[in-house]
Amino acid sequence: MEQLQLLADGTLIIPYGIIELESKHLKSINKELVKAIVIPESVRVIQDANFSEFTNLASVTLPNQLERIGYGAFRNCKALTSITIPNSVKSIEAYAFSSTALESITIPNSVTEFGEYVFSYCNSLTSVTLPDNMTYIPYGFFSRSPITSINIPKSVTKIGKHAFFECPFESITLPDSVTSIGEEAFYNCKYLSSISLPDSLTEIKNLAFRSCTNLQSINLPSRLTSIGSGAFWKCPKLTSLVIPKSVTRIGNYIFSLCDSLSEIIVEAGNPIYDSRENCNAIIKTKNNTLVAGCKTSAIPDGVKVIGKGAFGDCFGLTSIHIPDSVTKIESGAFCNSHLTTITLPSRLKSIGAHAFELSQLTSINIPDTVKEIGERAFGQCFYLKSISLGKSIEYIDDRAFRYCTSLETLTISEGVKVIGYEAFCGCESLLSLTLPNSIIKLDLNSFNGCQSLTTLTIPKTIKRIGEVSFRSDEPSIGSSSFNSCKSLTTINYLGKKKDWKNVRNIPNWNQFVPTNVVHCLDGDVEIEPYNP
Repeated sequence: MEQLQLLADGTLIIPYGIIELESKHLKSINKELVKAIVIPESVRVIQDANFSEFTNLASVTLPNQLERIGYGAFRNCKALTSITIPNSVKSIEAYAFSSTALESITIPNSVTEFGEYVFSYCNSLTSVTLPDNMTYIPYGFFSRSPITSINIPKSVTKIGKHAFFECPFESITLPDSVTSIGEEAFYNCKYLSSISLPDSLTEIKNLAFRSCTNLQSINLPSRLTSIGSGAFWKCPKLTSLVIPKSVTRIGNYIFSLCDSLSEIIVEAGNPIYDSRENCNAIIKTKNNTLVAGCKTSAIPDGVKVIGKGAFGDCFGLTSIHIPDSVTKIESGAFCNSHLTTITLPSRLKSIGAHAFELSQLTSINIPDTVKEIGERAFGQCFYLKSISLGKSIEYIDDRAFRYCTSLETLTISEGVKVIGYEAFCGCESLLSLTLPNSIIKLDLNSFNGCQSLTTLTIPKTIKRIGEVSFRSDEPSIGSSSFNSCKSLTTINYLGKKKDWKNVRNIPNWNQFVPTNVVHCLDGDVEIEPYNP
């Protein structure tokens, strides 16, 4: 077989006779010197990454008998502005033309197999012609390419995940053959103001229109059955939405960061959901769970559960009445909302993880019916100054009130058994703390970083300090529970000196605590100072 020739003008001549062009054929070639390539008619397959990183390659002549273009074949060919794909090609594999300088591309009807991200990151690609028999737009196919318009063939049934991620078109029409829009298919298409959805559409997957910040309206078709979680996340110009009666599945957080949304209607006759009493919310009828709401929502009496992420990231929501019928607030229900005040219902039993995290509440009274506060339920509520815990609470989960930096007053009621990992970590305004006799376990770092804490009262029931005991009959305070409480000058122990001596503790449990004295009922006991 003849050797490859690199001419003085930068043209690479590949000899006739090669059928599958492999990387071994190109080993001796300096990629940077190649400006043009002529591939002979004998070649049927261009193998994976054959011409990847040929950064000065500007011209390629493909043979008329070519059948397959391999994975990343021309990836990162930064000077390649045009190429003609012959109508013999049947397969174009993943990343084949990714990150090239292609300005336009026509894919012939012969191509029936496509890989992922084929034309992704093509920073000059504005014009595309797709084959008439194409059935799906693959994962990331045009991701981050600047196409402003596209004609999608009537044969296409599915739009894949990330298919048009960050494409700058202002409008798009999907043909009346598309049944599914994939996850994040139009993610961050920030110029998209309108989209025409076909009657054939049955499924919108998770985060499909995430961060379409200019999308003002969208009409959901009458055959739609499923709307995935976060489908319209961060569509701040969307003002209203009608849920068709055909929809039987709606995910969580579908309206997060939809700041302008003020009208939500569920079409009459929907067997699963309703928007009773013009509540501007979506309620799952059978179990009375409020699935999604907006800044103008009213929670009707009879609703039992505020669902996961129902009002998450709802910046326009500053207050809302929760009826006494509500017994459960699920995870993230009001997370990152702008709630400043709320009255929790008298029958509430459970507050889920992240339920009010990052909200703007200034105080909270937790009713006596609540037994458990979930992980990070009130974490990073920076404006929260006072907390009243109900009498039935037994478990405060990990990070439940972490970084409530304005918290000054905390009353932990008798009955609380467990305070979780970092539960009050970083509550730097907290002044004093009395632990109830019911405490079984104070987990690691539970009050770490409470820099203003001056007084700590420890019950006689505590048996270990500095390590966590997992025996239910041996109450304990975990390592670093009061680490960096730099103002803690008073430690009270509600037992006698002999009782304190029986408390098992390890060195440095009082890390960065300035006092080395514990005040017992019958006098003071010196403790070993922190020794770094």
